[in-house]
Amino acid sequence: NRSTQEVGTALGLDLIDIIDRMADEPQRAELRRRLGAVYSPRLAATGALLDAKRNAADTADVKLLRRTLLYIVALGARDAALRARLADAAVQSLKDPAWLDSGLRDRVWAVGVQEQSPGVVDAMVAALRGKDALARNQAAVALGLADDPAVSATVQKIALDPAVPISEVFTVLTLEMQQPELRAATWDGLQQNFAAVGARVPGFAKPFLLQLAAPFCDAAAEAQVKEFSDLKVRELGAGELEAGRTVESIGLCTALKAAHAAELDALVAN
Repeated sequence: NRSTQEVGTALGLDLIDIIDRMADEPQRAELRRRLGAVYSPRLAATGALLDAKRNAADTADVKLLRRTLLYIVALGARDAALRARLADAAVQSLKDPAWLDSGLRDRVWAVGVQEQSPGVVDAMVAALRGKDALARNQAAVALGLADDPAVSATVQKIALDPAVPISEVFTVLTLEMQQPELRAATWDGLQQNFAAVGARVPGFAKPFLLQLAAPFCDAAAEAQVKEFSDLKVRELGAGELEAGRTVESIGLCTALKAAHAAELDALVAN
């Protein structure tokens, strides 16, 4: 059974997936506006508390709801006022790490990366090479949500850095592929460096690299991903299932987008 928190935020998370995967830029802007209109009041009612001291006073359910709502409103709806707060908080957390609630760091740091707050990107890259497992994972999430090509170029180099654990590499690449602005460039980089990235992955896991292409949602990408995947399946002697599922996912999304094209267009027309 889903918790009340999960039920209350599931539609918002589903809408973010539509925004990132199926909508064009004008449609994304309108969907983000509507997302914010629904969930910003809920976050205000819950309290957008960032500091560890005040978060400690809340129950686990409230803290989990706050974490989800911060993701929806700051990173999904792109609420400007909230993002300004989180960008400042990201910088403050570098000076006073204990101030920021540890359960919210990936949300705050992700906005700091997107807003290119001073020192945040460099701090995230350093955290990926550090010994703190939680900080590594949260930094990987933050860098994976980068939406600027210059930052993405830095992020893609991380995939080849032996100092960064492969689990964090997968997190970064998976999230980068979900960013509509950078999806094609990230996939191009992965294809170019497939052998080098694959060399860091156990043999049984190499086919999972092909599944990173799943967020595509158009016929041209479906054909290109199939062509590349078929080649790699032959080279690896494995991965037919993973490649097939990925191509199928792209095809289903493409068909779904076509079926709802008029509705998406109407968002902008009205």
